[in-house]
Amino acid sequence: MRKSLILIFFAFCLVSLGFRFYIYDKANLKPENGSKVAFKTRVLSEVKANSRIQSFSLSFKGYRIYVNSPLYPQISYGDMVMAEGTIGYKKLGTREIIVLDSPKIKPDSAQFSLLNPIYSTRQRLIEIFQSYLPPEEASLLLGIVFGVRESFSPQFYEELQKAGVLHVIAASGMNISMLGALLAGFFGVFLKRQMAIVMTCIGIVLFAALAGFEPSIVRASIMGLLAFSAQILGRQSWALLGAAIAGFIMLFVSPSLIKDIGFQLSFTATLGLVYIPPIIQKAIPVKRAPMIKLVGEDIITTISAQISTLPIILANFGTYSIWSVLVNSIVLWTVPLLMIIGGVTAILALLFEPFGNLLYLALPLLWYFKLVVRFFGQFGQLSISIFPWQIQIAYYSFIFAAIVWRKK
Repeated sequence: MRKSLILIFFAFCLVSLGFRFYIYDKANLKPENGSKVAFKTRVLSEVKANSRIQSFSLSFKGYRIYVNSPLYPQISYGDMVMAEGTIGYKKLGTREIIVLDSPKIKPDSAQFSLLNPIYSTRQRLIEIFQSYLPPEEASLLLGIVFGVRESFSPQFYEELQKAGVLHVIAASGMNISMLGALLAGFFGVFLKRQMAIVMTCIGIVLFAALAGFEPSIVRASIMGLLAFSAQILGRQSWALLGAAIAGFIMLFVSPSLIKDIGFQLSFTATLGLVYIPPIIQKAIPVKRAPMIKLVGEDIITTISAQISTLPIILANFGTYSIWSVLVNSIVLWTVPLLMIIGGVTAILALLFEPFGNLLYLALPLLWYFKLVVRFFGQFGQLSISIFPWQIQIAYYSFIFAAIVWRKK
């Protein structure tokens, strides 16, 4: 009975999404090349600035619009802005992106939102981390704890990419899992269980806002909220069902996300982490592989995520880090420790800033992380100019067949 209800639920979601995509497609909301636009929106992406321009992205009719505007007036994450310009389409590697040519961006300081205090808190945390740590160490810790990426130098960002650990500085399911566990334990000390879970859910929503509402963190947050809600209801949560509900909600609200690379990577990685590790563990028993046992589950997790996302990475970026599995296996153990140090210090420093000195505890781990990235970031990547869609379909069909074969 339970399986039939799940199948009915999935069928309902697919039909609803199909109808939603049909309406969205008929509305023809995609901005035309060369059209002049004027719209009001909130900046929910990182703002990167140099001596001449500042770069960020805006949401327009569900599409992401990339903007390079003059340095003044300065734009910050969370600002409500009035944007004007001409729509253009450009190639970024193998991807086509929408840009705003000749942009005129004006902050709307009179616009108030209930989220404004969260955006101010985010900016305050960035300032605290940067005042107590060297620039690169502050950037790395902000990326690991909150997914903040605007302060990375181009060189270090490229080294992270070449080393295959760029995903570490993007808030994701790991952040939500650890945050949920910490908050539930904290509130559980002086609140009843159900109220502690409610407060934990509120904390997850606030963290998602601090992290910038990226597709990966929205997906992870929805799954986290479903998991904790299931605890209130006394029911067991399933990873596949949680991912399906998260994907349904996100796509129903914004159908254009189906073409967003971050969204695609987030969901394929999630499904890969659920279904691929058992196949790897069966193919390479841990007892017969001392190296895998030595580094724990990190290497299996990394391999699973790499397998599930490889076609998307090659098709959209044309590059793949040949050191990814090795580097992840020797640095991922530092991430939970850095998240705990950074998260606890952030909370305490907001209450009393001198607690920011606790960030120095993270320096040895950050130096180790940087040393590994710097070493492996010197080497090149595997480059592929063309990755046909036929091969992508064959690749995922093979993985699907392997999963079905294992279950039978």
